[in-house]
Amino acid sequence: MFTIPANSIVPAEKIRKAARTEQKHIDKELSGALSQVQQASKSMASGKDPVEVAETLRALAQRLDRVRNKLRNVRKEGQEAGRKSEVRVQHMRSLCEAAKTEEGVVEGWRQWSDREVNRTIVDFLLREDRTDIAMDLAESTGVKDLVDGDLFRVSLTITQALEGHSCAEALQWCSDNRAALRKIQHPLEFHLRAQECIELLRQSQREKAIQHAQKELVPLTEGLSDRQDLLNRTMALLAFPSSTDCPRYRKMYSQGQWKRLQDLFLSAHATLHSLPRRPILLSSLQAGLSALRTASCDPDGRRRKHPASALASSKCPACVQPTARLAKDVPYGHHIHSTIICRVSGRRIGQGEKAGMAPNGQVYAWRVFEEGATRNGGIFQCPQTGDTCRLDQVKRIFIM
Repeated sequence: MFTIPANSIVPAEKIRKAARTEQKHIDKELSGALSQVQQASKSMASGKDPVEVAETLRALAQRLDRVRNKLRNVRKEGQEAGRKSEVRVQHMRSLCEAAKTEEGVVEGWRQWSDREVNRTIVDFLLREDRTDIAMDLAESTGVKDLVDGDLFRVSLTITQALEGHSCAEALQWCSDNRAALRKIQHPLEFHLRAQECIELLRQSQREKAIQHAQKELVPLTEGLSDRQDLLNRTMALLAFPSSTDCPRYRKMYSQGQWKRLQDLFLSAHATLHSLPRRPILLSSLQAGLSALRTASCDPDGRRRKHPASALASSKCPACVQPTARLAKDVPYGHHIHSTIICRVSGRRIGQGEKAGMAPNGQVYAWRVFEEGATRNGGIFQCPQTGDTCRLDQVKRIFIM
């Protein structure tokens, strides 16, 4: 649930952006229109040809018509973002307003949790470049207004461009969001410009690299020491070819810098839109696995020396793949009262399920002893050690 408020920030930011764009168009075009009207008035007063004045006014009308169409599109985007914001707020409110029945079961919880699970899965698919599947699932489950497919499409396009060694798309994104990036002082644009300079030096275009640095890099340093240091190291590449053996500068020429730019862009994109860096699905799974994991869990499979142990582990999400990989590094769950599960039957001991202990000290559910002895002519064989005993040698145990 901690991810839900952030999910409502995206449409709110779109509403603010639409309002700023609308105001920008109005201020820019209105001033130009007023200037043309004043010019037409002066022309009429000076006795200029009325046909030319009419042509000027006709051009002005066409210009204002184009502005009206632009504003109409911007207004539609803002209204759509407002509608999505209302849907997401209602999604949160539906959980808070769920009424309780006399039995204490929260009405509407199942429907709400189903929608939240579907939203989480769609979010994961979008991050994994499964856009078509994600949007089909969102459409069929009714969570399309709870996810931001357009944001992830833009993010995917830019990361693919960076993977193809192109900075143009990322720089255009920086230009569209320059005010917000400047507000959080994110260094993405500076690193993109530095990479462009490095690519020019890789091609031995030193003069163009110097001009590029003077025009694009120097204004972005603004006295920031970390950026100034990167600028100095980038300019030092003038003395080092791409085949240099110097580790410090060979690293700057390496293709791994493009992967670093991808990570930097994803960081800026997530910060700008208040999105979590990791998929919500993985965070939710790890939280659940942490509640289930105990000291007896075996996510690495190192203690499974007998088929019976493997059978028992297969019933624990913290012990079997692929979820065991997620459970490996999560902390143990805090349990005030222990819950004992039979390693063979998988049943919880207690609440009607008796337990027994074989002469070798191994404890199983009583039903395991009975079924094992029935299959083996009254002799029970321990699945852990292979020792045998009669059923009357098994002792009942009681767990307090």
